[in-house]
Amino acid sequence: MRCSGEKGYSLPEIMIASAVLLLLTVMFYPIIKVSQSGSVKFEAGFMIKKEVQKCLLEISHRLVQSKRVFGRTDDIRFLTNLSGQTPELPNSLLPLIQINATPGAPGYPQASVGNALLFASQVRSQDLDLVDANANAFSARIDIYRFYCYFLTVGETSVSNKPARVLYRWESVDYADFSQINTFTAGPSLRQQMIVQAFAALGLTHAWNPSQIDYAASFFKLKADGTMPGEPGAYEIERLTETPLMTVQKATSGYRYGVAPNTDPATNPKHPVPLYTVPNGDFPSGFEVMVGGISSNRQVFYRLVLAAESTSVTTISVEQAQLTTVRDVW
Repeated sequence: MRCSGEKGYSLPEIMIASAVLLLLTVMFYPIIKVSQSGSVKFEAGFMIKKEVQKCLLEISHRLVQSKRVFGRTDDIRFLTNLSGQTPELPNSLLPLIQINATPGAPGYPQASVGNALLFASQVRSQDLDLVDANANAFSARIDIYRFYCYFLTVGETSVSNKPARVLYRWESVDYADFSQINTFTAGPSLRQQMIVQAFAALGLTHAWNPSQIDYAASFFKLKADGTMPGEPGAYEIERLTETPLMTVQKATSGYRYGVAPNTDPATNPKHPVPLYTVPNGDFPSGFEVMVGGISSNRQVFYRLVLAAESTSVTTISVEQAQLTTVRDVW
């Protein structure tokens, strides 16, 4: 500390101190820059890893209650007649169900892999306590289903010079089990009619026959007069919601991300897309689906790859796959 009578710093002293400070800044800037870049990259990687886990957990949660899984050989209208569905990625396919192959294991045919998943799940059972036309009390328990479709669309952001894909969930309104309603007699007791009327009063006006393979004979209207007329062959399964499973697709922490497009294995050797099938245009991108096994022990395998890219064109990716055993007995 200088005394009051002493002079201040001289100009040469200030210049030397400034030069030393500048030299230290130049020396440590690359280290600080690398540290910041690594921190941002780690944050982006952590974020997309959470997104992958969230998406697969959502699919698994719905699948475990599955009543019927649809494959490529099912009536195509089950997939194409989904009301209000956002256009799918070009060349999208359902998987071809392989009874004698294990999904995700060596030997599963590449040509059987899909990039969309369609199934119907039981969401609850509806208990009805009613009195028939003969004044006799009776109860009915009818299963209620919803259709779920997971598919890819083209996103607004780009990764690897291609539009990133977005994974969507399409969900239907409730459908009562037609075959269960139909077990009640439509005779003088009018029990079947009363069940239909009760559902109509609850606002549930649709029924589905899970065991029917012909789309045109699968759906019915539950009317207030107690009748169940069949829906026309051009009928569209009614949508409840359609939601992107990824909450963010725009730039975050300097990165933008989405479901990975098909990539050159040389540019992404850690998480190649595709891994289990042969690319065909945009198919399959980073969502690969396989279904196999007998109906009483059906297995659904699904792999999801998300990719993130920074403004400096640094690309990172995260992969996760899951195998879920489901019911497919109808």
